[in-house]
Amino acid sequence: MKFNRGRRHRRNSKAEVDSGDMLSKLPGNIQACNGDRLSELPADVLLNILERVGTLDAVRTCILSKKMHRLPTMLSQIVIDLSPRDLFQKSDVVADVTNKILSRRPPQITIRKLKLKFVLSPPCCHSIGKSVGLAMATHKFDAAEFEILTPKDSHICTDDHRVLFADQFNNFVRDYPDAFAGLTRLHLRNMSFGESDIPNILRYCKVLESLSFFMCGAGISSVLHVEHTRLTELVISYCEFKRVELSCLPKLQRVTFGNWTCGCSKKSNWPCDESPLILGFVPQLSKLSLPQACLSRKTLNLSQLLANVPTVSDLYLEFRSEKVLTPISLPHYHCMMLICNGSNLCIIRGFNLCTTSFCLYQVWIRPECPKVLAPVLTQLRSVSLDNLPEECDISWTMFLLEAAPSVEDLCITVWDHKCRKESQKSRSRKMDVHWEPSDPDFKHKNLARLTIYGFQSDDNFIGYVRRVIQAAANIREVSLHDRKVCRLCSEKFPHLGVRPSSYPRTSKEVDLLMKNMTAAATTSPDIHFCS
Repeated sequence: MKFNRGRRHRRNSKAEVDSGDMLSKLPGNIQACNGDRLSELPADVLLNILERVGTLDAVRTCILSKKMHRLPTMLSQIVIDLSPRDLFQKSDVVADVTNKILSRRPPQITIRKLKLKFVLSPPCCHSIGKSVGLAMATHKFDAAEFEILTPKDSHICTDDHRVLFADQFNNFVRDYPDAFAGLTRLHLRNMSFGESDIPNILRYCKVLESLSFFMCGAGISSVLHVEHTRLTELVISYCEFKRVELSCLPKLQRVTFGNWTCGCSKKSNWPCDESPLILGFVPQLSKLSLPQACLSRKTLNLSQLLANVPTVSDLYLEFRSEKVLTPISLPHYHCMMLICNGSNLCIIRGFNLCTTSFCLYQVWIRPECPKVLAPVLTQLRSVSLDNLPEECDISWTMFLLEAAPSVEDLCITVWDHKCRKESQKSRSRKMDVHWEPSDPDFKHKNLARLTIYGFQSDDNFIGYVRRVIQAAANIREVSLHDRKVCRLCSEKFPHLGVRPSSYPRTSKEVDLLMKNMTAAATTSPDIHFCS
């Protein structure tokens, strides 16, 4: 074995000599390029180059040259954003690099962007909190962001872990208030707070503009009150609150509130008649994203949810491919309902009944009378309806067009995504939905684009596209895509199989469909089949 290693070493040495001989034969101008040409560039050019890579890569690059040693302390952007796997292995490195860059930094150089992703551990938090706090006091920051990961990942986090992590984070905030005083973005996960903790955190973060919670909460009986003068974006995903009240957020523009566990879940005896989201004083709210509340089994009225917010221009609703059949009490004043009777699913208008034992196809956003809904959708410009179940007729979604005369873009995705919690159980039987508009001569003057993912050559989709084209007087473009494909779905649930696609494949099929969909239409939009 020793002899073999020696032979390999000699072969490597010979290769290096041959390589050197080859380099010596190159022209002089090419040989010069193999020297340290990078450090000879002007400092501003070098800084521009270094800021296009991550900060840790920039530091490693500058170690190669004495002339570049000080450049990391002059970077206007300090971004340390490692993958979770790398972060757990290099947690101490993140804290050490942050401390060295900020502690040696000239105070006259503005930090345009500081973005740190780090693990919630006392040593790491102590180092980062101290160095960032001192820098906040002596330097000008345009933007500063913390993304804090917990030592335990979401899928192995217990309730006790989440309580512990929340306590550690609260101590972090209290011990280093200066580090949070200039923070503009904060991302938290896997923490179970006390009911007063989050309002206290917001008081420390005086200039916070974006706040994100993932797998956080304060218990299924808790109410989260959010008030802040500077916050413009709020994201709450997979969190556990009975209710979230956005009481006073004068600059809030974007809200994502989804996959929540509210008080009407199976874990609780709280009533289901309370909305899990209350929009109070949010006069600038323009974008609202509502992924489906899979654990709440509620239906929400948009007219009630948006009663104080007629400013929403971008609305995203996600349905998780749900196919939930459940008995529900029906108030007599509902002007339209989705009734399942045997194998037929239809919408009944003017149904004068207080309660019924029929089952409803529970679409968690309840279709409403356009006259009731119109006052809160006057500024709506873009609507996205994601992951509608494939068995359900999509014509009921027309109620949004009737109620929102300013909508310009409508995007619908029809997809049984089996990776979702409820949709992997089995395929439901085909259910027919019949929809009649409140005004048979309904016309929409502003809709310009219709996009459908999951389009199939059947009466459901063909009739829907035809109806939209006939109603939209100025529609310019219709984009029709085939059904989405998820590799994980087929791997995890092979016994369910793949539903055959009837998406058009030939030019003859396309021509026939276009003729069918534009029949009796007064406009001729561009129809694109995007397989």
